Amino acid sequence: MYNLISKATSPSKPLQRHLNEREELFNNVLGLPLDVKRDLVNKLLWSLPRNEIIKLNEQLNGILQRDIIGSLPPELSILILSKLDLGDILNCGLVCKAWRCIVEEQALWALLCASSSPPIRPSQPTWSDIQTTRSILSQPKFSHSSDEDEEEEEYDDRFGYGYIEPSNGNGNRSNLDPLGLGMKSGLRKNVWERNSSTEHNGGLPIYLHPQLSMNNIPSLEKIGGKKDKDKDKGTFSPIQSHLPIPSTKPQANYKHLYIVHQIINRRLTTPRSIHQYNTFNPEKDKSGFVPKPLTIDMITSVKNGGLPGHSEAIYSISLINHEMKSDMNMNCIECHQPTPTSNNSFSLSPGPLIPGQKILTRTSTPTIIKGKEWLLTGSRDKTLRLWYIGMNGSALGPRVIKIFQGGHSGSVLTHCVVKVPMPIDIQATTSPTKGIEGINLNGSRSPRKNREKYKLMAVSGGSDGKICLWDIENQNQGASSSVNPEKMVQGHKDSVLCVRANEKYVVSCSKDKTIKLFDIHTLGEELVIGGSGSGLESDDQLHKGAVNAVGLTEDYIISASGDKTIRIWSIHTGQLLFVIEAHSRGIASIDFSSEPTSCEPLLEKGERWKGSLVTGASDASIKVFHLIEKDLDSIMDVNSDSTLSDADGDGIRKIEDSMDIDTTSSNDTSPEVQYPRRTPMNGKLVYLKEDHTMWSPCVCPPGLGVSRPNLGETDSHAFERCRRCGNRGHTELVRTVHIGERVVVSGSYDSKVKVWDRQSGQHLIDLSGSHTGRIFSVTSDKSKIISTGLDCRINVWNFAYDLDTSFVEP
Repeated sequence: MYNLISKATSPSKPLQRHLNEREELFNNVLGLPLDVKRDLVNKLLWSLPRNEIIKLNEQLNGILQRDIIGSLPPELSILILSKLDLGDILNCGLVCKAWRCIVEEQALWALLCASSSPPIRPSQPTWSDIQTTRSILSQPKFSHSSDEDEEEEEYDDRFGYGYIEPSNGNGNRSNLDPLGLGMKSGLRKNVWERNSSTEHNGGLPIYLHPQLSMNNIPSLEKIGGKKDKDKDKGTFSPIQSHLPIPSTKPQANYKHLYIVHQIINRRLTTPRSIHQYNTFNPEKDKSGFVPKPLTIDMITSVKNGGLPGHSEAIYSISLINHEMKSDMNMNCIECHQPTPTSNNSFSLSPGPLIPGQKILTRTSTPTIIKGKEWLLTGSRDKTLRLWYIGMNGSALGPRVIKIFQGGHSGSVLTHCVVKVPMPIDIQATTSPTKGIEGINLNGSRSPRKNREKYKLMAVSGGSDGKICLWDIENQNQGASSSVNPEKMVQGHKDSVLCVRANEKYVVSCSKDKTIKLFDIHTLGEELVIGGSGSGLESDDQLHKGAVNAVGLTEDYIISASGDKTIRIWSIHTGQLLFVIEAHSRGIASIDFSSEPTSCEPLLEKGERWKGSLVTGASDASIKVFHLIEKDLDSIMDVNSDSTLSDADGDGIRKIEDSMDIDTTSSNDTSPEVQYPRRTPMNGKLVYLKEDHTMWSPCVCPPGLGVSRPNLGETDSHAFERCRRCGNRGHTELVRTVHIGERVVVSGSYDSKVKVWDRQSGQHLIDLSGSHTGRIFSVTSDKSKIISTGLDCRINVWNFAYDLDTSFVEP
C-alpha cells in the first residue's frame, strides 16, 4: 500500500527533469556577478506585463518598509528617540500613528528633561498659580512693533510641529480640564494642537492643512478670516503645561516643560546684530527679536500700590526666586522718605509726597503679598528695598513691599541673599497641633523628618565700612513695613566693595585692601587677610590695590583687585594658594558659580572642576576662567607651567566716585612678581585655567575700525580684533558681571548691558538704550535679565514672554 501511495504522489520523470533544470538555472543565475544580476533583473521586469510589475512592487514595499521603532518594546523606542534633537523628535510624530503615540509618551519627555545638562526639574505650582499664569497670558499684550501681525510672526516655526491626538488612555493625551480653565494662550502662538472636537482634515497637524499653510498666512489670527475670529477662537488649543489628571496638585506635562526650556534658551542664545537693535524688522529676521524692558522706578512703585522706590543711584540688585509672603503697610510713615538728622540718625517724620501719593495715616491694615518673584536692591539712599515683581493675579505691577533701613549711615554698595539654616534650638520648638515630636495625637508614631529649616537672609556692605545682616522674611515688624538689621558690625575701615555668603560664612572686601571672613549667624570675625592682623610674612602675598570683588566656595576665597590680579586663599587658614595677573588693568568685578552646567571644560587626568569664574576689568574686557583642583600625585612637574608676562599698567583709570570701586593699584617699589604662582595645600593644587575672552563684532563707527593680524595671542579671535575697540563689546569699565547657566551678562560705565555665550565667548545681545547713566549691577535667571544703575531705574527683560512658565524653575 505504501509503495502505491508513493508512486501516485511522486512527480513524473519529465516533470522531475524540468524541476531539476530550473533549480540548476536559478543556481547559475545566483552565481553571476552583481552588475550582471542587476541588468538581468531589469530586463526581466520590463518583460513582464504592467499589472505583474505593480504586484511585485507591492510585495517589495511590504518587505522593505519595516517599522523597526514600532516593533520594538516601548522602552527601547523611547531610548532611541531620546538621542534625537527636538525638531527631529517632533517630525517623527508625523510618520505614523504608532510613532506619534511614542512621541507623545510622558516617559520620553521626562527622559529628555533628566538627560539635559543641567537636568530640567519641574517646580511645584498650585492650581491657583496656574490659573494666575493663564489670566496673565490672556491679558492684552503690548505690541513691540507697529503692525500686530508682524509682531506675532516672530515665533519660530520649528516649534510648531507639536501634535497630540486626543484619546481616553491614562491621561497623557486627553483634553480633560479638571478645573474647567480653558487656556486661550500659553506655549507659543503656533505650537497649537487639534482639539477633540476637530474632525476635519483627517487629524493632520495645523500647518499641514491645505488652507492653513504657514507660508500663506502671516499669523494664526487669520485662521478662518478675521471676521470669523471669535467663531474659530475655541477650535484650537495650545499644549497645556499640566496633565489633564484630577489631582490635588498639578502634574507637569514634560513635553511642554522641555519645549519651553528650548524656546527660552534659543531666545537667549541666538546672536543679534549690534547695529540692528533699534532698527529690527521682524519680517526679515525673526530670530533677532529682543523684548522691550519693563522699566521700574520710584514713581512706578507708588502707582502700582507700593511703597516709594529709591530716589538715588542703585548700586546692587539681587533676584530672589523664593516662595514667601510679606505684610505691606501702605500707611507706614517711617517708610516714606525718612529725613536724616545731623548725627546721621533718622527721624520718623515723613518726607515730601510723591506725585499721586496721598497723605498717610496708621489706620489701615497691612496688605499681604504672596509670590515667588522678588528683587532686593541697595542704594545710595542708605536703604535696601524689597520689590515684588510678580502679578499676584491682579493688574498691579512691580512695587516695593519692605524697606530695610537703620543699619547703614552711608551708601549701600553691595549685598547678597543666602538661605541660612536655622539654629537647632529654634527648630526644636514644638508645634501645638502635633503634640510630642515623633508621636501623633492619636498615640501612633510618625516617621521623623530630618529636613532642616532655612530662613532667607541678606548681607549688605556700605561705604561706612559696616556689614549688616537682615532677615528678609521677618514677619515680626508689626504695623511697620520698615525692617531693622538683625546684626551689624564695623567690618572695615573703608568702604565695603563686595560681600558674598554661604550657609556658614560671610566674606567681604574693602578699599582698605583687606579681606575678612565672618560667621553668618553672629557676624563674628573668623579670618582677616591683609592689614596689620593678616599674619602673612611677605607683602607679595597681599593685594597692592583695593580689593574690588570676592567669590566664596566651600574651601576657598577668590579675590580680585585693582592691582590686576586674582588670588585664591584657603578659607580655613587664609593661606595664599594661587595668583594670576588676569587683565592689563584693574579688575572691577567677578562672579563665581559652581552650579552644574553644560559649559564645563575638558579636563586632564587628575583634574576636578570646582566652578567657573567670569571677570570684568577697567580695560573693558571680560574673561572666563575655570577653578581647577588637581592632586599632587598626578602632577609630574608642578613648576612646568609657563608664566605670564606682566601687562602694561599705563593708563589705568581712577574712578572718581568715592563710593564706587577702585581699580587703581598702589605705587610700590617692590620687585616684579612673575605670575601665575601656585602653592600646594593638603596634597593638592588649586588654580585658575583661562578659558576665553569675550569677543564682539567691532562697535566702531563705519570706517574707523582697524583690524590687525594675528600676533601670536592664544585668543582664537586675535586675528580679527580691531585696534581701536579691541572687539571687547564694551568701551568703558565693566562694572558688573553675572554668570548664568548658558550666558554671561555684563554691565558697564558705557550705559550698556550685554549678553555673551558662556561657552564660546561670542556676543549675543546688545541691550542698549535702556539706561541713561552708568550701570552698577546686573543679574539674571533662566528667563530674565535685570539691570540697574546711576539713573535709579530697574530694567527687566523677560525672554519667557507669551509662555506658560508655571512649572519652570528659575
